[in-house]
Amino acid sequence: MKSSLDSVAEAAVQLEGRLLLVGGYALQAYGVVRQTMDVDVLVSQADMPALREVLTASRFAVAAETDVFARFRGPTVYQADIDALVVDEATFARLAVGTGQLAVGKHQFAVPALVHLVALKLHAIRNNPRRELRDLADVLSLLQANAGAVDDAALRDLCARYGPEGIWERLDAARNR
Repeated sequence: MKSSLDSVAEAAVQLEGRLLLVGGYALQAYGVVRQTMDVDVLVSQADMPALREVLTASRFAVAAETDVFARFRGPTVYQADIDALVVDEATFARLAVGTGQLAVGKHQFAVPALVHLVALKLHAIRNNPRRELRDLADVLSLLQANAGAVDDAALRDLCARYGPEGIWERLDAARNR
């Protein structure tokens, strides 16, 4: 039986690398480990049909889908859900610049650059305030594990561009505790 990561790795090959691992697994590329119950990927709208095809061929079923998100549920309880974040081509192109790499088992995955991963976390908070506690903790852990990699001016800009109002102040206060 293929694992969810096996199916995502197969999809990455089919998409010729046009798939980024994001979410809890991507944190590992930057020295942060936390438990995650699913596999999160990011693809362009143009590549979503190919991702859906690969995952359904691996017996994953579409459990939910909108223009910007899809959840795929595995055929057994032993396979983690796969959540796909769908972005336009221009956004994917920006996020694909400076990618990092993460080896998980026998697979190699592309992950967004650290600043892009932080931007994605801030964007997630802005779009779903209930995520703030977890995603802000992820941002803080990323900044701590990669001290100096994102300077204050760049972080403040990311907060202003992608986060909800007041997130810079909350983030700065949490960093300085």
